[in-house]
Amino acid sequence: MKTKILKRILYVITLIVFQTACTKEKNIGSEAIALNAYETKKKQTVAKENGTKQHQHKIIKNAKCKIKVDRIKPIRTQVEALVLKNEGYITEENYINNQYNKESEFTVRIPNQKFQQIIDSICELGVQIDYRNIYTNDVTQEFVDIEMRLKTKEEVRQRYEEILRAKAKNVKDLLLTEEKLNKLQSEIEIMKGRIQYLSNQTAMSTITVILYEEIEERIITSSTYLQEIKKALIYGWDMIKTMSIGILYLWPFIVIGLIIIYYYRRKTNTSK
Repeated sequence: MKTKILKRILYVITLIVFQTACTKEKNIGSEAIALNAYETKKKQTVAKENGTKQHQHKIIKNAKCKIKVDRIKPIRTQVEALVLKNEGYITEENYINNQYNKESEFTVRIPNQKFQQIIDSICELGVQIDYRNIYTNDVTQEFVDIEMRLKTKEEVRQRYEEILRAKAKNVKDLLLTEEKLNKLQSEIEIMKGRIQYLSNQTAMSTITVILYEEIEERIITSSTYLQEIKKALIYGWDMIKTMSIGILYLWPFIVIGLIIIYYYRRKTNTSK
């Protein structure tokens, strides 16, 4: 009799524990579903708000130009002074000097609003413009979209911290909450990095400048007959000097050879 009563008590306790666990899991799951629904709804709300706002255009501007100049050094100095005066800077530079031409290639970064003014001023310094290419990329829509998603993610993260941490009663629930929060934080950091990159690219424009100057070709005149004779005499005299100096380097071998010849002849005369 007592055994049956104990079994029933254990059965009831097990049933209560099982139901409690299921209720907690359902609560956590329902909170996650509710937060996902909130995130979707928030995106739609922010999208409508952004649709009614006028956003400043975010445009990345790049240019590349090749310019012929009389002399590279003074023009390069003028370009640098112009860039520094307009709150810009030079990022890199390559210089080439050979028998055909001299060339200086460098990259400048200048404020976006002064882009057209600077490139026009640089091109005016040359005597000839080989090419001038301008490239633009409108990233306004991408910028607005990332900002919208970032705002939504930050609000969802805040709600996770408020709701899930309050509902989490054991280690398993805490780990689940931390995992979701870490994932959200990672997505937020990526979005912030992209916004920072786009902001930098749209705030400062890039211009690649190539300055070059041509070197006059050296005219080689044909030699006259007398000049050829002069060259031949000089060359022959140089050969004589070279041979005489070479013989002097070989004097030990010459002396040994003369001694051998002397003794050989003496021996031959004695035998006769």
